[in-house]
Amino acid sequence: MERGVRRYGVVGVARTLLERVRERLRTRLHLLETHVLYQIELTEDCPPHALPEGFRLMRATSEDLGVCETFGWVSRAEAEKRHRDGATLWLVRDDEDHTVFCCWTFNDHLPVFAAKGASLPLRKGTVALENSYAAPEHRGRHLGPTAVCEVMRRLFEDDFDHLLTKVEEPDQRTRHAAIRAGFREVAIMCTSRLLWFQPRVEICALSGREQPFLDRQPSAAGGRQASPDAPVNDGRRQPSHVPEQSSNGHASSNGHGASRRDSELSYIG
Repeated sequence: MERGVRRYGVVGVARTLLERVRERLRTRLHLLETHVLYQIELTEDCPPHALPEGFRLMRATSEDLGVCETFGWVSRAEAEKRHRDGATLWLVRDDEDHTVFCCWTFNDHLPVFAAKGASLPLRKGTVALENSYAAPEHRGRHLGPTAVCEVMRRLFEDDFDHLLTKVEEPDQRTRHAAIRAGFREVAIMCTSRLLWFQPRVEICALSGREQPFLDRQPSAAGGRQASPDAPVNDGRRQPSHVPEQSSNGHASSNGHGASRRDSELSYIG
């Protein structure tokens, strides 16, 4: 906290904390959102993107999690929980050891905030990108996209073959950035919840009948399947319901919860 005050000032730190509180309250009251899911294949042909001189990418250790007190979208308590559960926090730091960019990757699930277990299971080989954030003074310099490309290269070296991320549907700027970075739209995810009740996640694959990134597919018993003729607001098919997982690992008929607000490529330059 003290380091954040020295760098961003009291007003800057207060603004960050206020935004976190407001976002936390919003996601716990009434949530109704639509995200576009983007995916990119990780291959050895991915072109290298070297960070500018004076910057380096690193995997955060438990000792680095204090940066979350004043930087990024994730609180320190949540960061410590994610770290214990196996998620990776990636940091870009300058030659003065200031953090200028961060993002999270999840090896086996896509975080969905209010869902049972707070996640959707990913198929083996797919990793999810979440909570990308760049320092305001470095936005517009392509530092974030370059860092994400370097993260992708390292994930490929770790034997992952696809990277998945989600963007709020109205966020055209970020969606265009995802396309420019080589991602393709693979599904629409609708999430809803009223207070802590009636959580629901619906997914509509944009091609084919399955969500290729999910470990478990929606079933007719858990909810309706997407119909090729069922329109959404802009003419797309209606999403298919994703059933909850019960304690014994089988699908139940209750809906998943809503995701938190994550334009995952937002503010990366």
